[in-house]
Amino acid sequence: MGEMGNSFPARPLFVLTAKGMAREVLAHDGPMGRRSVARPIGGGAAGDRLTADIVPGLATEWQVESEKQPGLAWVEGLITLRTAGGTPILMKYIGRRAARYGEGAWRIGVGFEADAAGEDGAHDWLNDVVAAATVEVRGDDLIYTVHELLGRKTAPDANAIAVDPVYHMVASGTLGERIKIESQVAKRYLSIAESGCRTEGPLTAEWPVGFAWGAHRMGKGPMGFPFHIDMKAEMVAENGDMIVQQYIGTNSRTLLDPSPDIDRSWRTTAMFEAPVDGPNAWLNEVVALGFGWVQGEETHYEYYAMR
Repeated sequence: MGEMGNSFPARPLFVLTAKGMAREVLAHDGPMGRRSVARPIGGGAAGDRLTADIVPGLATEWQVESEKQPGLAWVEGLITLRTAGGTPILMKYIGRRAARYGEGAWRIGVGFEADAAGEDGAHDWLNDVVAAATVEVRGDDLIYTVHELLGRKTAPDANAIAVDPVYHMVASGTLGERIKIESQVAKRYLSIAESGCRTEGPLTAEWPVGFAWGAHRMGKGPMGFPFHIDMKAEMVAENGDMIVQQYIGTNSRTLLDPSPDIDRSWRTTAMFEAPVDGPNAWLNEVVALGFGWVQGEETHYEYYAMR
């Protein structure tokens, strides 16, 4: 299946050290399961393209442990960074902690919101980045190793993230209504796929009409770039399992594929929710990397599970 095989092209972005974040934790039992909240007391990101400090008090990670699938936790985080020049950057992520990734480790999909005007726009490029990261506990700290997702594009410093196929989908059916909202708060682009969405691969399923749509955010640049994707889809697997897929990503200025047969492309990261006692339970542990592109009248999607 697919273009990638067992490796997803990516390149190093930075390593983030969140000091004390494995120790500074509050936990309690809630209606959805055991909840924990962690905060760093300092630290920062170090990479060839970005160096910045964590802003203490504006950085938190939330986890909710599954009551039905032991060892599984939903992960969500917001970490505010500040460069030496004073530019604030919001790092936002969702992910999974699961047995699949080993003790004291999890995987996340990452997006950014950077001040486009700060330091003469020196960090505006982060608004176009879709990233994935491994997170590990080292003593009292959390270490985030963050890679920018490239999909089929190559770069001089490109390497690869080890993955396993999840599905490939060609959506050639009817596209539903597109609505743009330009409010005082944000610009939104609402989209729905009405038919023609069937996945093939380890996950074979269909998207029922009216249960898959997104409220995406449009940027201020030409054609609404950078375009931040926010999508949820209810899927029906071949065996009848109902599965939720949530994915975030960016259809951005830097992700336009130069191949002559591809009109435009994007990268996403995805999480799933499936019945815990069925053949698709493995999806609950997965953080998946997605590559999508338009080719003629068809829209292609491929997803790969991080190892």
